[in-house]
Amino acid sequence: MWEFRNTVTNRWFQCRDEAIYWPDGRLVRIEIATDITERKQMESELDAARREAEFLAGIDPLTSLNNRRAFSDLGNQLLKETIRFKQPASLIMFDLDHFKQINDQFGHESGDEVLLHIARLTRETVRQADIVARIGGEEFAILLPQTDLEQAGQLAERLRQTLMNNTVNIKGQGITTTASFGVISCDPECDELRLDQMLADADAELYKAKNAGRNRSVCR
Repeated sequence: MWEFRNTVTNRWFQCRDEAIYWPDGRLVRIEIATDITERKQMESELDAARREAEFLAGIDPLTSLNNRRAFSDLGNQLLKETIRFKQPASLIMFDLDHFKQINDQFGHESGDEVLLHIARLTRETVRQADIVARIGGEEFAILLPQTDLEQAGQLAERLRQTLMNNTVNIKGQGITTTASFGVISCDPECDELRLDQMLADADAELYKAKNAGRNRSVCR
């Protein structure tokens, strides 16, 4: 049994060959072809829907950045390559300062507009190879392949200034949003890297930035 598509009519067929004894005793071959075009179309539509669902499962629905799940999957794969080729990698976490005040003053829809604004500025600032995610609320993470601590710190500072120097119009009022950054880097000679530990370490540095007055980056 096999399937084939008629390239002239674009119809799909399932063919089945059988060997049977004819009434006169001869062994004969019978081929039966069944049109399965509608079934193949349905399978194709289901496959497309499945792939779209898998894609959307890894995307933050508001910002279209990676969500935490996708960040974990992509990040762990990147860290495997980092260990294999003994390259540096760095992680930036940043959290918007006083974001609750924006939600309280202007409403959650306006807060969403701010998050979209931040996501766009972040995408425009990082490299194509960097993995960017919204990992929860107003918290974002960036995993940087082949990047040492000094380079990561420079990127964090550039992004911090970009956020500070760009306003978003909310209900006729220009809103400037600042963020606090935690930056860490891994040793390229290490034998084991865990993304969850890197996130925890970057988060600790982020809170040092918060405690030091916000709108700054702290590197370790």
